[in-house]
Amino acid sequence: EAVAAIQLIRVRLGDMEDAASAFYAEVSSCRLCEATAARASDFISKALLLAREVDSLCASVRNLIDGISEEEQAQQAVWETKLILRRLESAALVCKNFSEWEERRASVFWLEKHSLEKGGFYPVFYETPLDTAPLIYANLFEPVPTVICTSATLTAGGKKSGSPFSFWLGRSGARFADA
Repeated sequence: EAVAAIQLIRVRLGDMEDAASAFYAEVSSCRLCEATAARASDFISKALLLAREVDSLCASVRNLIDGISEEEQAQQAVWETKLILRRLESAALVCKNFSEWEERRASVFWLEKHSLEKGGFYPVFYETPLDTAPLIYANLFEPVPTVICTSATLTAGGKKSGSPFSFWLGRSGARFADA
């Protein structure tokens, strides 16, 4: 059953790569937006099918892991499998998010074409938030009690608004932190 699921994922991945190649055609990168949405529809539907298959496989593997003893779960192979599952689930999430790009206006979505050494190309998917301040705050300033930031450019762009650090404080997420 697992072998069949993996083979189906390979087929779905190939279908999605073919659709991605048609989406970005002769350019090296292409952003997903209103102007490219019609061209991207086949790629998006294939990416969503791939995400569903990956999620299904991951759920099956997690069920297997949950069914083994705690002692066996401490083995290195199980930990490595859990890490692989997290990476697969993250990749599936990006595929799903591409299908919801119109609802996710706080992010930019695009594909890049990367070359293989032996010829040919493969797509790389990107989802990037437009405002990184909340992420930086949540992952740096909130959990770490003391953060020291140094740079020659901390005051760049801030002099117009009164405080020389206002631009940096807003972009870095530090504005949310307690002083």
